[in-house]
Amino acid sequence: MQLGIKIWSINFDLIKEAKKIEDRIDFLEVYFVPKTPKKNISELKKINIPIIVHAPIELHGFNLADKNNNTQNNLILKKVINFSNQLKSKKIIFHPGSGGDIENVISMLKNIKNKEIFIENLTKEGINGEKMIGFLPENIARIKKELNCELCLDLSHAIKAAFSLKKDYKKFIKELLKLKPILFHLTGGNSNVEIDEHLNLWDGDFDLNFLKKTIKENNAQVTFETPKKNLKTLSQDLKNIDFFRKI
Repeated sequence: MQLGIKIWSINFDLIKEAKKIEDRIDFLEVYFVPKTPKKNISELKKINIPIIVHAPIELHGFNLADKNNNTQNNLILKKVINFSNQLKSKKIIFHPGSGGDIENVISMLKNIKNKEIFIENLTKEGINGEKMIGFLPENIARIKKELNCELCLDLSHAIKAAFSLKKDYKKFIKELLKLKPILFHLTGGNSNVEIDEHLNLWDGDFDLNFLKKTIKENNAQVTFETPKKNLKTLSQDLKNIDFFRKI
């Protein structure tokens, strides 16, 4: 099991902080924001642990499910690949998106070469009421098969989707585990809330013993997506990691 943290490519201070804690984490996940300053990319190149790139989401104009957004999708996709090339990152995580269809997701990603693509499962309900796709195991299975890609199993998203679908979240997660994820996302939250919360691990009501056992049994990488109250330090991320280690 490898532990990593997540930062955004525009967080210059956190990039410098990540460099300082390389001995405490196994990898760094970087969410790419279009128009990231060149100085940030130069600083990221100094990181000596593996970097996983997370593509933008609807917040930054990238929605793989929406064919009406394909002109912008294509422009941003090229920037994502260029960003990952600059950082010598082979792994890129994509959200399927909202308000569209799986066919467009597959069409958008099918021609990517020399990258290990990860599709992340989503909640059923978006933060702003969006109707997300890619929350059902059968939909993720289809994308995986068509693209020959991997699953990034976001445990919080799965728990939220299970609540929306009125299913037991542990059984729902076990359904998704059949797709053999090798990368997980972990955060705290409440199992009776449909939308993402991104709480500290000690907040909410998730069964952390079950979640940790799930990750360990799959010998996977796990990115902590816990909150950052201060965008100049990663101390809160490390506190969550230490908490996790003691579970």
